[in-house]
Amino acid sequence: DPEDSALFEWYRTGNNTITSPKGSRIEGIGSGGPVVFGKTFSLLRTGVATMFKIPDDASIAAMRFTGALTGYEPGPSTGTNLVGAFRLLEEMHRKGEQGAVVTIICDDGKRYRDTYYDAQWLKSRELNQDRWRSALDTFWNSGKWNEPVRVEAALNILSANTFFASCATHIANLGKYAGFQSEISAIQTI
Repeated sequence: DPEDSALFEWYRTGNNTITSPKGSRIEGIGSGGPVVFGKTFSLLRTGVATMFKIPDDASIAAMRFTGALTGYEPGPSTGTNLVGAFRLLEEMHRKGEQGAVVTIICDDGKRYRDTYYDAQWLKSRELNQDRWRSALDTFWNSGKWNEPVRVEAALNILSANTFFASCATHIANLGKYAGFQSEISAIQTI
């Protein structure tokens, strides 16, 4: 499911009132919600074994990756499918499972030349496929899936680490001011 779609959360929770303020940026798939079977969507939760939330940047990188491998320009939903297939293969490998994973090329990319294949269009929507290219190449060549860390997630981790370190300093200082012997031997951060 694309990153701003409501389907993944609906699948995860079963809550059919979930909506997404942005909706999917990957044309043809995803949903802004609500997800009501037979009214707004024809997908049964029980018919889905596994669902992944795929970053839009990854979908676009995989769309282009598919084109480079095959010589055929697909659309962005093909990229979403390919990243999902790679994640599923990695998960199966990690669990020692064997099997086949099949995906399809959903549509022709010619209609996306002015959008998903246009660097300026992508930049204007803050879509950057570059950080995903090495992850796709690595998986294709070695079978190892290493997802790039989002900048926002890295900043949140840095903020959390800074917060915990700051708390530890304050606790140590409080102990000193109160006349207690206080030592903090180690702080384990995320």
